[in-house]
Amino acid sequence: NNTTLNLCLSPSPKFLNDETSCPKRVLRTRAQLTAALGGLKLSIDSLTGLIDAGSTAALLNIIATQSGGNVKNALLAASPYLTDDVLLAYLATNPANGHLQQILLANSPLSDAVAAYLAGMTLPKGIKNQITNAQTGESAMELLQQEISVYQSELQRTENDLIRDLLFDEVTSDGFALVEDYLLQQPTKTNEQEQLLALVRIANEDVSGAQQQLDVLDNNPVNTKFCKLNNVVVDYMPTPERENTLLSDSTQAQLVEQVADATPLCQSSANAQALLENVGIRNPYDEVIEIVAPQPNSGARYGLIDETNETNATAKASFVELFPNPANEQLTIAHNLEVKNGTVSLQVMDLMGRVLLNKTINNATNQININTLASGLYFYNVLQNGNVVESGKLVVE
Repeated sequence: NNTTLNLCLSPSPKFLNDETSCPKRVLRTRAQLTAALGGLKLSIDSLTGLIDAGSTAALLNIIATQSGGNVKNALLAASPYLTDDVLLAYLATNPANGHLQQILLANSPLSDAVAAYLAGMTLPKGIKNQITNAQTGESAMELLQQEISVYQSELQRTENDLIRDLLFDEVTSDGFALVEDYLLQQPTKTNEQEQLLALVRIANEDVSGAQQQLDVLDNNPVNTKFCKLNNVVVDYMPTPERENTLLSDSTQAQLVEQVADATPLCQSSANAQALLENVGIRNPYDEVIEIVAPQPNSGARYGLIDETNETNATAKASFVELFPNPANEQLTIAHNLEVKNGTVSLQVMDLMGRVLLNKTINNATNQININTLASGLYFYNVLQNGNVVESGKLVVE
């Protein structure tokens, strides 16, 4: 845990302990990593271009301005990869029953939102039965999104390897500058890259640059906890005795505690807890391996004839179990999280919050190889459809 304290509060921070926390361990060359990133981005762009034929706005405009036959032809041409936004906009125009039948069958099984809207419409019994009978299995859109998710996970893993390679560059002693340059060169940055840019500037003692980046991030509500925690860190960076300052400033300490105790848990919550432990405000908490928490009702697919599915469904407790912890070569994670409309994934982060491992775990029981992780303390997130449902600590021996 001292690594987090040194990173955030020491006069001359060290990014991570090379031998115990985050060794380079990158097997591909920088050129190979860069080429791989380019190929993965092209693959993702190609797949995402199938969704709504590459332009949701264009299809919505066609729905709003053109006649029924033209709309049907345009939507069929973009099927089976129509989004809910397009399908719901189309249903709202009360299209001809035959056209509606063709579009919905081409994009079945439908999402719960589209099926629920359709259930309120008056349709001939025969058409309604055909659509209902098509609500089985996984839709082409779901399979496409899962494929995109796999590529995105590989893209993130490859980018993490490239950043580690830059950070531990053997030619220059300023790996932070190389990472910052890489991030600044990205034409469009993800929110995770924007956060990493702030963290790199904090680690490099760039107070003004870090504050500027936090101000940018603060415009997005999803970054509220991240900014609240790291604004405290930036405020204390110029002070000589940072640990004592945090201990003596109850207002700032309370802000950190708010992040640590916030729900749902996220990486910033884990980082805030670690910071409080390191300065002695809190005692280390016991690791909880099995978590039981209520999840939103996933239910079965919405029935278009039997409209009791939704009312009869009840929320069930879901669990996530990660073991052994401490772990060595392999980690097992079991869960019963719903994966119908997306994916469940495991992220393992270092103390800096950088993702070192990102694995899809859609199966009920998953074996994860962790032999690329050095011995030490890590944080993990379990995500359901991109949302963090559980966070914790992982010790690798």
